[in-house]
Amino acid sequence: MVAEKEVNIMNQTLLNIYRRHRGEKNIAGKNESIWNLFVQILLPLILILSFLSVLDILRYKTVSEIANKENKEYRKIIEGREKNDQNQQILGTNTQIIETQKYKLLKALEEVKYEERKRFKLVKFMNGEDVDLKDAGIADEDFKFLCNNIRENVSHSNTKQRQNYMNALYQKIFKRADVRDNDPSKSQVRKWHENIESTFTEVLLAKPGIISNENRASIQNKIIEFVNDLEQEVIELQSEVLVRILNTLMEKPEGLDESSRKLVMEILSPDIDLKTRENKANEFYREEMSKVKKRTREYHFLDETWNQIASIN
Repeated sequence: MVAEKEVNIMNQTLLNIYRRHRGEKNIAGKNESIWNLFVQILLPLILILSFLSVLDILRYKTVSEIANKENKEYRKIIEGREKNDQNQQILGTNTQIIETQKYKLLKALEEVKYEERKRFKLVKFMNGEDVDLKDAGIADEDFKFLCNNIRENVSHSNTKQRQNYMNALYQKIFKRADVRDNDPSKSQVRKWHENIESTFTEVLLAKPGIISNENRASIQNKIIEFVNDLEQEVIELQSEVLVRILNTLMEKPEGLDESSRKLVMEILSPDIDLKTRENKANEFYREEMSKVKKRTREYHFLDETWNQIASIN
């Protein structure tokens, strides 16, 4: 910048001298020769000073640009670190939110499971021995209530009602856990086979009252597991009751028809081998099962129960 100022002053001085010189009348031309010599001496010096001035200007511009670029890069790094630190804090907090939400949902699930078992009166029956029988028949209103409601709400043979029942459980759990699902397309309970984990973005946006994808998949799978277990538990209970009825008929064959009584006597005879006894017992089960099925029609046993009994060899 200093060199540029000096060049400007020198140029202005030379211009003034030149103007003065042109204004003088010199017939002999002596002054003109001196002026030409003066210009030849000063011209290279002017060019050098001008070149140096330009170099200073370029150098200053380059240094300034580099400094500005470095400042921008530095600011980006600082801003990136600050943003990363902020995200890490949010991730830590929101990860805890998701874990707390999961705990609340699981706690609500266990409470709802117990309430459902109680509502169906399943808690009254530890096994088939707890069901009241009378003369090789069932005489238990609570057991009838259980069988009818399980078939209506839980059985695989009633697909629509089973789905509605699972959806209702889903909403009961939400209400108890104070959580909601903002995605209507995923509010229908289904089996999640894939391993669902919350993404980075989902964790950053996590809220205590809105279910995460990870927790949705987990709780829906557990609802399906509970309904399957509930159905299987009733199948086992009903099967145990049917076995009790058949055993009672064998122990007290008075109520059997002639052919059935004869078959029972053969089964109980000590003269037959074990294999024959097993075959006759299976035959007795199959024949009497159709009769028992008619006598227990009002209890609406699950189809799976009859299939399980029929598979006895």
